[in-house]
Amino acid sequence: MQPLALERFIPAITLLLVWQLQSLKGPAPPSNASYAPDKLRDARVLALMSRITVKEVSAFLTPNGNAPSTRLTVTLDNGQQMVRQVDDIPGFPGQPMSRTDIERKFRGNVGRRWPNERSEALLQTLWALDKVEDVTLAAR
Repeated sequence: MQPLALERFIPAITLLLVWQLQSLKGPAPPSNASYAPDKLRDARVLALMSRITVKEVSAFLTPNGNAPSTRLTVTLDNGQQMVRQVDDIPGFPGQPMSRTDIERKFRGNVGRRWPNERSEALLQTLWALDKVEDVTLAAR
């Protein structure tokens, strides 16, 4: 197996780290703001990242579900391991996202950048895209 470049995994790893660190402050999920430069330079994030090892598992080259499998193993100081594996991901073939999930994701991505009225209007336009005569108006 070819060694994998860690840079390929940093966004996913960082998301997990930022989410964990944010959970200390409350139950807020990560957002685009989680990737702000100051968040990625946070001493706690950097300290945790230095303790992470990424390994390619050849068994995962063939998907077990609808998406590439991912396994996260956390080894505690006492040696106990906590393992979580995901084989199926909403939004991949065979498991479409619900309208509620799509809207939640959309709002999470644009919510801090656009006024609520604009994002809600665009959502309504997108849901009725098959009836829109001029799609250029949807982007305004």
